[in-house]
Amino acid sequence: EEERELSWSIASSTVPADEEPKAVSGLVYNGTEQVGVSPSFSSYYTLSGEKNTAAGTYTATATLNNPAGFQNCTWSDGSTTPRTISYTISVLTLSRPTAKTPLHFTGSEQVGIEDSSSKDYYSLGETNKATAVGNYTAKAIILEKHRGSCKWEGESSETVYEIEIPWSISGKLVEKPIIITSLVYNGENQVGVIPSVD
Repeated sequence: EEERELSWSIASSTVPADEEPKAVSGLVYNGTEQVGVSPSFSSYYTLSGEKNTAAGTYTATATLNNPAGFQNCTWSDGSTTPRTISYTISVLTLSRPTAKTPLHFTGSEQVGIEDSSSKDYYSLGETNKATAVGNYTAKAIILEKHRGSCKWEGESSETVYEIEIPWSISGKLVEKPIIITSLVYNGENQVGVIPSVD
């Protein structure tokens, strides 16, 4: 039989449009590792640098899973060079703790500060509690592990770690005694003042 040569080939595959790596938008620091590229996994390529925790702008790299010397897979534009994807984790704005009002002297220690919804990201100093009547200043301090990735509401910079919250304990409110003005002599001792109940 006559021998014939037949030419054949395997065409390169193209990464589907819905699997092309894209930056994830709207990421905000939350204290945990976040993925900045979507999809985060594909059989067509391997990602590096796609995960980070701290606030900042990062660059991830997507490299096609082609064996050395082969172009089994291409990007949608026909290229095979690694793709870079820039993504951002924004700084988290912390709501401020507030002073409790009104506080009046009770004879017991009182807490003068109301924690905010951001309480997991800061600590309060010792001056958030007191017993005596007076004016006080509490301090709220961003925890060290969150510094650089958080900023206080109303502050333009994330390098302001400590804020002050003034608060106070005022004098105890005492009800006035009741004076009875309609007394008429009856020959007996009568009560002319009813003291307030403490």
